[in-house]
Amino acid sequence: MEEIREMFQQLQADVNGTKSSLKEMEVNITNKINNNINEMVGNLQLKIQRLEEENESQEKRIDTIERTQRQRNLIIFGVEEEERSYADLTIKILSILNDIIEVNCAISEIQALRRIGRKGDKVRPIILTLTTLGRKIDVQKKWKTLQNTNYSIAEDYPPKILEKRKTLYEQAKIEKENGNKVLIKYDKLIILPPNQTVASPQATRNTKRVLSQTPPQTNPNHESMEVKGHMQPIKKNKISSYWAPVRPTISPQIGK
Repeated sequence: MEEIREMFQQLQADVNGTKSSLKEMEVNITNKINNNINEMVGNLQLKIQRLEEENESQEKRIDTIERTQRQRNLIIFGVEEEERSYADLTIKILSILNDIIEVNCAISEIQALRRIGRKGDKVRPIILTLTTLGRKIDVQKKWKTLQNTNYSIAEDYPPKILEKRKTLYEQAKIEKENGNKVLIKYDKLIILPPNQTVASPQATRNTKRVLSQTPPQTNPNHESMEVKGHMQPIKKNKISSYWAPVRPTISPQIGK
């Protein structure tokens, strides 16, 4: 009987030892799994961070390329759609540049012309690409020659910049209500010192880049000209927070 009791006690001790070993093994396995998961998550986070940095860098390069491509562009409003060919449109634009704006532009200085948007009942604006930035500046300097005509000109901003300027315009209105003098330069809002004034009063006038009508006269050479676009906000989607970003839709209408 004593032997049986000793055997039972030994068996109980073996069971307890096995339980302790199993529990220790379970803790070790759990810790190892957790460490592996943490390492995998850490590596994944580093990869995502690198991808986000590369994506941001690529976006900046694309923005720079797009800005460079549009650098010699001007948008001309109010030109009747009477042309039957590209040559007809070229002759019409040359007439506006030489006879109305008086910049003495040669046909060789026009790199490209195209209308914006779908053809319909409304007069569509024209994007004019000149061969040199200097010639574009010459045209901009004489924007006042169009004041008593049906024509007007404006800068050609990328959609992202138009959306940014739309937000800046709202901020500028608030600053002006607070008595501050402001200037919108490309995609930045500049608050001027009290003793400094905006170069031209035309900068505060409303402008529209709308396919359905010709906008009022504005100074395209002044960076504070307000140009807006009716489009969905272009948001930067972080890979770590959005795995399926929704692409924005942009309408051809560009407004104040």
